[in-house]
Amino acid sequence: ETRVIKTASQNLEKHRATLQHIIGIERWGTARLKVALGEPFKSDGQKDYHPDSSLDLTQLLPQFTSTRLETLRVVKLLEQQNSSIKIVHNNFGPISVKGWLGYLNVHGEIESRKLR
Repeated sequence: ETRVIKTASQNLEKHRATLQHIIGIERWGTARLKVALGEPFKSDGQKDYHPDSSLDLTQLLPQFTSTRLETLRVVKLLEQQNSSIKIVHNNFGPISVKGWLGYLNVHGEIESRKLR
């Protein structure tokens, strides 16, 4: 019984950390996409966008929702322009807006599998 509780606790912690990572990546990617909308480029990393590490899953879920809504808002604005700008990714170098959107989609999909 103690083993089951410990495993469940470890799984919750893993899920919490994964959700934090997903939120951080999406916030960071959205900040980079805003460069195509005229905002200044910030040389930072995705960890700068992670939610507070003390938040539990129930507190992270609304943050995920608000983060996704902001991403969708930015995507709508980007759809109204045909920008050929390339925005630097810390690991991949300059990539297009479409490339950023693909990256966020694939990364979120891969990471979300860890929550199942």
